Amino acid sequence: TLRSALNSILLTSNSDIVAAITLEAGTLASTSSATPATGLYAQLIALAEADPRPNPTASGYGYLDGTLYSLVIVPVRAPDIIAWLVIGFRIDRDFAVDLKKLTGIDLTFFNSAGEALASTLPSGTMRDLAAALPRMGGATGSRELSLGGEIALVATQRLATGSRQSATLALQYSLDEKLAPAREIER
Repeated sequence: TLRSALNSILLTSNSDIVAAITLEAGTLASTSSATPATGLYAQLIALAEADPRPNPTASGYGYLDGTLYSLVIVPVRAPDIIAWLVIGFRIDRDFAVDLKKLTGIDLTFFNSAGEALASTLPSGTMRDLAAALPRMGGATGSRELSLGGEIALVATQRLATGSRQSATLALQYSLDEKLAPAREIER
């Protein structure tokens, strides 16, 4: 059945959700009962349809039952596109830690209310960053901030997540930690 095929994909992809979606963005079947935010699947389909390659794909972020996911959408063909497959990875501390291992940079995901959803930072430093986020005025780019008693370079990026919601990804890089060897040589 379709549901068992989706469960197989879930296991082999190490994802948290797999859903088969109609061409009109309706759910055919899913490994989860979580409901996508209004317009989320339609937004992903529109991004994929704008991809000029023969096998269009798209990726983005979105909320399912209030939980943020990293999502990928790919076509299901027979031989024309008859449906879409959405694969999702929950944005949580484990996801953030895995990204830090790949990049060597601390990161924090915030919801549109400025609440931290997932972070690699210690709780006190994360609170400092959450307090500084409104002062950054939603601007993207990077700036120096005092976080947890250290100077950090922080870059933020707004993430589109559907029709009425957003999230923010903040990347944090401790300048004090990275410049410590050079400062030792100066002494």
